[in-house]
Amino acid sequence: MKKWTLGLLLLIVLLLSLPAQELKTDQLISLAGAMNGSYSLVYRAQYGEEPFVLTNQNKRPIYDGASLGKTILAALVLSLESEGRLVLRESVSPWLDASWSQSSLSEVTPSLLLTHSAGYSNGVVPVDKEIHFPPGSQFSYSGAGYIALQEMVESIMGEEIEKTIQEQIFQPFGMENSSFVLEKSELPSKAIPHAHFGLPILIIGILALFIFALVGLVWRFLILRKPQAFNRKTWLVLWGISTLIEGLFMGILLPRFLYLTLIFWGVVGFLMLLMPPGKKGIFLGTATLVLCCSAGIILGKGELPIRPEAYSQPVAAYTLQTTAEDLGAFCHALLSNTRKWGGLFEAQVHASDEVRWTHGLALEGVEENPIYWHTGSNMGYKNLMVMNPQTGMYLVVLSSSDQNEKGIREMGRLAAGGHPSLTIPGLNSSAKP
Repeated sequence: MKKWTLGLLLLIVLLLSLPAQELKTDQLISLAGAMNGSYSLVYRAQYGEEPFVLTNQNKRPIYDGASLGKTILAALVLSLESEGRLVLRESVSPWLDASWSQSSLSEVTPSLLLTHSAGYSNGVVPVDKEIHFPPGSQFSYSGAGYIALQEMVESIMGEEIEKTIQEQIFQPFGMENSSFVLEKSELPSKAIPHAHFGLPILIIGILALFIFALVGLVWRFLILRKPQAFNRKTWLVLWGISTLIEGLFMGILLPRFLYLTLIFWGVVGFLMLLMPPGKKGIFLGTATLVLCCSAGIILGKGELPIRPEAYSQPVAAYTLQTTAEDLGAFCHALLSNTRKWGGLFEAQVHASDEVRWTHGLALEGVEENPIYWHTGSNMGYKNLMVMNPQTGMYLVVLSSSDQNEKGIREMGRLAAGGHPSLTIPGLNSSAKP
């Protein structure tokens, strides 16, 4: 009984030590849109511990817009082209530094980067700067290509992308709550992301096995320096040291997983109170770590709230911070002047049999009912933006849950009045679109 009581106290202490914000379970979904170019709506739904509600609130939560920022960067590039600052069909090589692969770089143009056909991959952390196929030969969704596009704009303008995009897009469009950076002091204004925890558990578990084994070896050969059975006290010492090491590691490098890391080690510590001494205990202790890791992966279809992330460096490919209202204003501005923003509404390449790509948007449907769209996905956030210039319809859906992906697509199809796939060709759901 004493063992179970001590283990339960360990879990309680760990949970009570966490910031209250991380324990918040309510998920948010925000919508903004217009039908026939005249009727605007802004709604937010909140669900979690309380019943699902749909309300028109004044509060404007900020979301990771993720790859919806690519369309905003595309609009900026088209704006700079209209000012004569760049030419879409000319090489970007004079504007990119030597860190980018020089092989075939002279063939890469802003147009190819905008249409994901320049040869770059979707690798953004770290940035994959290699060209993987001849530029212009095929479509391959590319986060790295848009990072190249951002660096080109920064070279042309001689300033960071955030300053340029604030002056050219956000301020003229009335997007006062949008940015590609977010300070830590602004985190309370963000919707708390809810992520599938299978992959994080795998990362935490593998790291836990490595740390625990390393601590055990150091303890055995450098501290004890003589054969001695691993007893319960030894297990708890190793557990405490390993928890501290991985907790510090996650807190510094992957803070959004700190909550899950402490829960994982709390469960492990509770189970290790039951470990027998000697070699049998070593075997069972290792098996306990493996089983905790496996259980987390099996249950990984569930969700947990994770810490929202701050961004000190702007990366237009995935760090957009925005609200549904602001993206609604963005869509309204584009649809109000399709002549000026024509590059966003003219198909350039075939991404698949069903999907074509413009200079910044996917396009599906027939000429009488064209559906332009883009998705955005960071861990814990799933988003969609849909427009139809023929009818003046647009819909923006921002959500703070990985589980909303399918439902958001259904919303988009209902708004579009057709059956677009709203799926980027060749991009699996675990990648960052």
